This record gives sequence, C-alpha cells and structure tokens, in this order.
Amino acid sequence: STFGNIITLPMCGIVISSLGWEACFYIISAITLTWSLVWYLLAFDQPKDHPRISQEELEELADVPVSVSRPPVPWLDILKSGPMWGTLITDCANTFGIIIFLGYGPVFMKYMLGLDIKTNGILSGLPMLARYVGGVILARFADWLITSGRISRLNGRRIFNSLSQVGPAVAIVCLGYAGCNVAAAVSFMVIGMFLNGCISAGHFSSAVDLAP
Repeated sequence: STFGNIITLPMCGIVISSLGWEACFYIISAITLTWSLVWYLLAFDQPKDHPRISQEELEELADVPVSVSRPPVPWLDILKSGPMWGTLITDCANTFGIIIFLGYGPVFMKYMLGLDIKTNGILSGLPMLARYVGGVILARFADWLITSGRISRLNGRRIFNSLSQVGPAVAIVCLGYAGCNVAAAVSFMVIGMFLNGCISAGHFSSAVDLAP
C-alpha cells in the first residue's frame, strides 16, 4: 500500500492537471482491473494447481508440515493478552496517523501553502516514499541491533514501535508552526513518515513474534 501511494499521489496530480479529475478515476480503475487480471492468471490456491511449478518445487513443499485440522481459537487467552492489546492499539493509532497524512496533507498543501494540483501531488508522494525508505533502512538497523546482541528483541520492538508513533506525532505538531514555508512543511512530513518506517521493526514484526 505504501508503494502504491508513492506512485498514485504524483500520478493523480499530473493526470488531473493535464486531463481533468474525471480521467484520474478512469486511469486508476483501469490499472486496478489490469492488476486483478494479472493476479487471477498468476495466483493459485495450492501449489499443485500451478501450471508452471516444477516437480522439484512440489517435492520440497510436500516436506513442509501442514496441519489439516483447525485448532480451537483461544479467545479468552487472546483477550487477556497484553501484547495483543498493545498491537491493536498501535495499529489503530498508526492507521489514524496515516489517514491524517494522506487525507489532510494534500488539503494542507492546497489551502495553507497554495500549491497547484500537480505540485501538490508530487510533493504529497514524498512522505510515503520516505516511509518506504525508512521502513527498509530502519528495519535492517533494528535487526542488526538485535542479532548483534546490543539490545534484546523485546526492547527493540518497544523502541522502534515508539519511534514509529511518537516521531510522526511530533512532526504533525511542528507542521502547524511551519507557516507558509513549503520547504519546512514538506520536510516535517517527510521526516515524520520516515520515522514511521520504524513500524516495520515494531508493530509489524510484533505480530509475527506473537504468532504461534
């Protein structure tokens, strides 16, 4: 989704400025339908249904143990799990913050900074690009800290998860003091979303850690 926003926001700005806002809906719909068709042709429910899978791959996958029975869901243990609630609250807060940046960031640039639609679209894509880059770089940095023994896995999740939420929150507050300075406003948004990339080593990884 982050990579999609990196492309879509600038593309929509350019399309709207050149062909009008109606064309934006048609183009995005055509891209979505094309991707759905590609997915339908290339994705299969089971490896044995794939027409281009090799026998070697099938034999290798056959050695992977897969449970055929569905174990009961431990609802009570889930509801009593502190880490589960922490993950849920983080996901709600992170989603709210992303909506603020994606929904109101372009609005802020239009009405407060007075940017035209084309420039607005291009600059609105920069924070999401920063989030993608931050996610890759900061996740590798977190893995290095954990695997080298400099911090524990638990502390790593706590530190990077906190940075992913506090960093963008501070950036939003600073954005209000940027005034009509376009460079400062965009910089705060880029820095905030770059730090949000820490979530790759926090909340996103925590769900894997908690999985049985």
